[in-house]
Amino acid sequence: MKLLVAISMGIFLVGCGATNKDRVQPPIDVQVTNATAENSPLAALNRFPPRYPRQQAKVFGEGCATVEYVVSQDHQISDIKVVSASHYDFGAAAEKVIPKWDWQSLPAGTLETPLKLQTRFEYCIDDGSGRCAMPRLVAKTQCSGSDVVASVGVVTKA
Repeated sequence: MKLLVAISMGIFLVGCGATNKDRVQPPIDVQVTNATAENSPLAALNRFPPRYPRQQAKVFGEGCATVEYVVSQDHQISDIKVVSASHYDFGAAAEKVIPKWDWQSLPAGTLETPLKLQTRFEYCIDDGSGRCAMPRLVAKTQCSGSDVVASVGVVTKA
């Protein structure tokens, strides 16, 4: 009898755990826009670069990551995913920075429908030669995307 009660309680608890609040929302079916920050309704957004990944900085690693995400009409961010990355560290850093941008500072009514964007993050260690200048980073093709945010590290003497 005790065994039957224990099994019944287990089934009850498992059933309670599977309520509607735990269901994953289906992805929003929106096409990726080719908009860049300068030519989109999001031009007013302050998009700061991600922190340069510590492990990559230690070895003077450079690379890129392209991240896709959806911005809703009320400026909520969802469906963030790394589309491509030259190294896991770059993708992880890029993925983390997008929700930290001040989306709520955008004026109400900026978006009429959800907007799916792709942003490419370029990671470069500046040695003073100009190799990390934005025109050079934009011209790179290892990761896709024309909307580019640069994370530039600087070599310093310890």
